[in-house]
Parts: sequence; structure tokens; C-alpha cells
Amino acid sequence: MFVISADSSNKVLTKAFQFGAEDVITKPFNVNFVKKHINHIIELYELRCAVKSDPSSEDEDIDEDEFE
Repeated sequence: MFVISADSSNKVLTKAFQFGAEDVITKPFNVNFVKKHINHIIELYELRCAVKSDPSSEDEDIDEDEFE
């Protein structure tokens, strides 16, 4: 869910996220920016779903000494 609002107060933004908004865009806004932003969120969602459904993406044990 995306919320577009003329009110950018903390109260409204907090309420939107509490109700499950993925993002809040406040007016005035640029239509092209909103389209790109929504497409980016959709792409991230699709990637997240792909990773969750890929059994080879499960966490592996990492040797922390390799990073020192």
C-alpha cells in the first residue's frame, strides 16, 4: 500500500506506516518520480519473494576470520 497525502506531519506518517503502508509520498509530488518510486518498490518486493523461494539462498555459516 502506498499513501499520497497533503499532510506530512509525523502523526499522519506514523499512522500510515502503522496501517501497513510500504511508503508515504507527500504532496506536491512529481508524477514521474512517483511512478519510478513505485516501480522500484515492486522490483524490491519481487526480488525479496525470489530470495525467499530459493532454497540455495538459505543462510550459510560464515567464518568471521575471513573478513579480518
